[in-house]
Amino acid sequence: MFRNVEVLLRAAGASLDDIVSCLVHLSDLAQFAEFNASYAKQFPGPVKPVRTTVGSDLAAGMRVEVTVVARRPGRAASAVTPAGR
Repeated sequence: MFRNVEVLLRAAGASLDDIVSCLVHLSDLAQFAEFNASYAKQFPGPVKPVRTTVGSDLAAGMRVEVTVVARRPGRAASAVTPAGR
């Protein structure tokens, strides 16, 4: 399920371990348990990316759409501080 994501991340010098957030669209929420089991296998460690899963009317034939946000390896984490603080 994450094959395409893995290829794109590798091209950017990252890996699945660098994913920090996933937005998942399922064409049928009855598939949630099946997807959840697959997700758990994909991210077996104790810390998993934050995830939002929603039911969506996807294009014909699509069962799952996943959007990820990944960190850039080797870069220090930074925080955005609102102006005036």
